[in-house]
Amino acid sequence: MLEYALTNYLTSDTTLVSYFYSNKSIYITQAPTKAVMPWLILLNIGGSRDQISKTRVEENSTVRIAVDFPATEVDMKKGRLAIERAKYLLEHYRGDMGSSTIDSHNAYDVYIICSAVEDVGGISGTYRYQFTARIRSIEGVISPVHTT
Repeated sequence: MLEYALTNYLTSDTTLVSYFYSNKSIYITQAPTKAVMPWLILLNIGGSRDQISKTRVEENSTVRIAVDFPATEVDMKKGRLAIERAKYLLEHYRGDMGSSTIDSHNAYDVYIICSAVEDVGGISGTYRYQFTARIRSIEGVISPVHTT
């Protein structure tokens, strides 16, 4: 799916990264145990791949993007700015997205639709802003090479 490409794309934005302690604060699925809040998480919650021609596959993904942070007034403002920036970046993205998987298939004709930002109270004084992004892209099919 596109999580690796999204991670690379979001980490390249200096405005978004400035809301976190480092550019390594964007994770796939969950933050590691030694990570320091705030962080941004990309969680794939669904998707499908449909072959649309002999050489192309359409990929539809649903990804939840969330920012977790301590529930202090300063951090809540930073968290809201961070999630709004991530949403802005994804809503205005068009074109190719480079490597979409570990084995470097290129996703092109990427189109992203984002939901409204939701806020959710967390556990032990944490807070979360999140939204859902539906991502449609096209990838080339890699056919196996048969040798005799």
